Amino acid sequence: MVVIFAGLLLLNITLSAASFNCTVTDAGWPTVRVTGVAEKTGEILLICIGGSAGQQREFDLTVALSVPVTNQNPSGNKSDALLFVDEPVAANQVAGQNVFVGEFDAPAAGAEVAHTIRFRGVKIVEPGDAQSRVVRIVNIRGNASAAPYSGQNTPYIFATVDSSPRMTGVPATIATAIRSQATLSTIVEASQTAGYQLQVRVQEPSSYEFRRRRPSSQSPPVLGAVNQTESGHITNLFQSSGVTDAGLANSGTKIILKFSNVPSGQQVFVSTRPIALINSGLDLRLTATGDQGGAAAFAEVVPTSGSPWPGIAPVAIANGQGMAVYEVVETDTTAVEWATLGIVLAGGSGSPTVQAMFGPLTDSPQAWVPRFTTARTAPAVVPAAVFRDTFRRIRLIEYGSSEIYNAGGVFSGKPGAAQDGDGNTWIVARDTSNGLYITRFRAASKTFDNWIYLGGLAQGDPSVTVGLAGIVYYTIRDDWNNCWLGTFRPGIGNTWRRVGGVFATDPQISVMPGGDVWIAGKDLWNGIWTTTIPEGPNVQPPEIPWTFRGGLVQGQIAFSRIGDVPVLAVRDFSNALWFATMSRNTFTWASGQGLMSRDPQVAGATAVVAINDSISIREYSSAWVATGGVLSSESAAWLNGELYIAGRDPSNQIWWYRSSTGQWTFAGHQGVAASELSAVPR
Repeated sequence: MVVIFAGLLLLNITLSAASFNCTVTDAGWPTVRVTGVAEKTGEILLICIGGSAGQQREFDLTVALSVPVTNQNPSGNKSDALLFVDEPVAANQVAGQNVFVGEFDAPAAGAEVAHTIRFRGVKIVEPGDAQSRVVRIVNIRGNASAAPYSGQNTPYIFATVDSSPRMTGVPATIATAIRSQATLSTIVEASQTAGYQLQVRVQEPSSYEFRRRRPSSQSPPVLGAVNQTESGHITNLFQSSGVTDAGLANSGTKIILKFSNVPSGQQVFVSTRPIALINSGLDLRLTATGDQGGAAAFAEVVPTSGSPWPGIAPVAIANGQGMAVYEVVETDTTAVEWATLGIVLAGGSGSPTVQAMFGPLTDSPQAWVPRFTTARTAPAVVPAAVFRDTFRRIRLIEYGSSEIYNAGGVFSGKPGAAQDGDGNTWIVARDTSNGLYITRFRAASKTFDNWIYLGGLAQGDPSVTVGLAGIVYYTIRDDWNNCWLGTFRPGIGNTWRRVGGVFATDPQISVMPGGDVWIAGKDLWNGIWTTTIPEGPNVQPPEIPWTFRGGLVQGQIAFSRIGDVPVLAVRDFSNALWFATMSRNTFTWASGQGLMSRDPQVAGATAVVAINDSISIREYSSAWVATGGVLSSESAAWLNGELYIAGRDPSNQIWWYRSSTGQWTFAGHQGVAASELSAVPR
């Protein structure tokens, strides 16, 4: 699921009557998922000064979104959006005096859904020169999935603030931009857990995707307080007008398994709780499906059978379709979490189609607003190789194509590269003064972004990876052989942190699906060290400090992962291959049972080695396979369970290998590459 930062950007509108002025800004930037149909946008804050002290004025204030407004509709044209004047505490809130409920306007001409919330008769007492008045608008929700998106442009939600009677400076329009384009990770596969025929793994792309409902200890919440719940600001002030619990939307994140094409006569059962979790802070439970919108109280489904563990319940199937709805009861908003849900099939022939998605977060006032939305379709991911040419420019070539793309620049060494979830390739390169620059090759448009200077002072070559939230991580080694870790977020910028250590070769980095960022390096005495840092927008302190892992190796280490497990491939001083797999507490060496003439490469679970320039490959637990290729240098990539190799032959021409076909493909471009290739994804 794509993430939007839905804070409302700074807005300077002047609501003027005589010398009475209100400056309007955003009051926080909550994270908003672009696949959500009822996402809380940023709160709007008006700071009003001047005028005639004590004079009361009334305004109708409206907020119009460029996407459908999807607030709850408790009664008539009432919404659950609220406006507060002068930040009243709960005990001092009075409906129609300092708290106002928003109403839905009729759809604009030609529109299918309402886009506007109107607050009528808002009373503001002019403060004069010595005081100020504060107006806060909360709970406005929009269908973020309706924001335009083509896979390569940046989508926006536009919000227009207006008033009646009209005031100078309004209407005014502000924009909310999508900051990353990560999708909800969903894997459906044959189960490896006894008793379940299928398993569905759902993983949040960043730590704030899964959220719980507001606990009773936070109701009513304090105005202006930042929270990571799904719930809005709750009050019962408007019960007399039929608006019960305005601001409700009080549910945890809903995760829906949608079944279609269920074979005739087949019964479907799902586990009432996850059969596996990555983080103990996540509590996900099957709930009654009567209210996918989230307004009803959570009602946990009791297992009809305790076997297989942890218990199952039937899914109602009609016309070959059905759904199971889970609600997040507890979550750790500082950690990336995933859960595996089990499916039991009884009867029928074959298996249904299973789709996992986020559910809506509130009920919608318009029946035609989609109640579910799937993750946006990303461009097809294609392996790519990045290198520096003889003119010191950065170039890129994709598997299956002989076309070569030019990013320009003047650089030294071998560029580092990694791919994000949309198949875009991020490239970090060291210039001739040893500073770092970053660019992105956009998979859909086949174009490069402008180079952005990251700073730093590096020796050697950077190592690059992309996290679940679209954050680019990179490591370098400085002139004193210390390791530095940087992060880059599109549209926001970069950070640096000295991680320490003293290394003989360039540290290598990889990010795990569970959210851990691993760094591995070889010290001056040829031993291996690793550290682990939690994924996040800022460089965090190490979660696990530098830990010595043993070994006595030569050359550069290769670093990748097998599923959620970090894996190293190294060459010892006898030229023998060794694998090492890791967890937070263990580090296991295993012989690769082979000799090589240069440092190994590794991608996924497969090592790539050269024996007198002849290329062979070996999966972690399988036998050696000769590819028939002869290269002077090579780089490995891993995509959808397949190994790809990009390399240069002795005449400096580029070739690709694909494990599923066992074939080498000639790409050409003799003499163009001046550096080794960096193949992605890994």
